[in-house]
Amino acid sequence: MVNLDYFYGSEGEQYRFYQIPAILLEDEEYKKISDTAKLLYGILLSRLALSKKNNWILHRIQGRELVSLGSNPMLLRGETSSCL
Repeated sequence: MVNLDYFYGSEGEQYRFYQIPAILLEDEEYKKISDTAKLLYGILLSRLALSKKNNWILHRIQGRELVSLGSNPMLLRGETSSCL
């Protein structure tokens, strides 16, 4: 078993964190979506934010942004209903 200690001072800043929209966890409409899919959505949102920050957006199509995830481009939608 992994023994995790408390974070002291600024120690917690050495880790990265993913944001998951609270609506995915709280709204009845999204209860059927798996926790894995919700986590994946948070990871993809993080990747989208990084791509925007570094100007890595390949194309914008009908309000959707195409970013590259390695050798496989993936179309990310800005709507939570499009998550898996």
